Amino acid sequence: MTSNSVESINNLTRHARKAPITQLMEWYRALLQKWYCAHRDKYKDSGANTLSDWATHKVMDRMQKSAHWKVLGIDYGRLYQVDDRRRVHQVDLTFRTCTCRKWQLSGIPCGHVIAVSRKIGCTDCSHLALGWFRKTTLYSTYQDLVYPVGEPSSWVRPDGLQVVKPPNMNFRTAGRPKNTEAIVVPPILVEHFELKQSLINMMTSDQFFGLEKDNPHDHIRWFNKITSTIKYRDVPNSMIKLMLFPFSLVGSRELARKRTPRSILLGNILVSKSSMILFLPQNDKSPT
Repeated sequence: MTSNSVESINNLTRHARKAPITQLMEWYRALLQKWYCAHRDKYKDSGANTLSDWATHKVMDRMQKSAHWKVLGIDYGRLYQVDDRRRVHQVDLTFRTCTCRKWQLSGIPCGHVIAVSRKIGCTDCSHLALGWFRKTTLYSTYQDLVYPVGEPSSWVRPDGLQVVKPPNMNFRTAGRPKNTEAIVVPPILVEHFELKQSLINMMTSDQFFGLEKDNPHDHIRWFNKITSTIKYRDVPNSMIKLMLFPFSLVGSRELARKRTPRSILLGNILVSKSSMILFLPQNDKSPT
């Protein structure tokens, strides 16, 4: 019920919710003022036992369904037996109970209670419903008045109010999410730069397999020793290492084929087996 109410209000305010907060709050206030005034006028002349339109519809529907049910008295004026052609139920008017439990659970007389009322000559069952289904209760719900707030120039503005900034709206970009495990190579400003095939062949000559006998620290030291001698003008050595490192691992062809522009994807070999740190100091020693 709460979800349905929220959805109804959300649909009602679909044109006003994009307005500034002060205008939106004034729109809500005017809406409540209109609703409260209309409902007070609707229910102001209602009788003491008059049910709401929704509850009246429920009672009338149950009256039609129970028109041919068979009622037998157990204790006249208090206890009755009702056969609804499927089951036999017992109605107690003193304790306001029925064995079908609809009367207790909903607060509106069930078909068995209505059949008993017809049997004893009572044509109006509204007094058997609970009080919150009556129009007098609805009228008291809207008895409070909603007043206008006046012009903004007449408002009293207290000192020391905190300025509330609008929220930071970070919308998700369209398309497939980017790979968060990629090491992005910074842009190289040198024109016509490319890795020579001889360097790639050098890296693939002693690849790391990720076996138990392979020492990842030895491989890193070998890689740093080889790449430290490679020099390109205006190209940092760290960028060259980032570009060559995947070729020193088994499966480098697959890594190179899946490589996104200007990035290096770390495959399962590097993550799950080798667990390497790419740039170790030259004097770092293998753990014992």
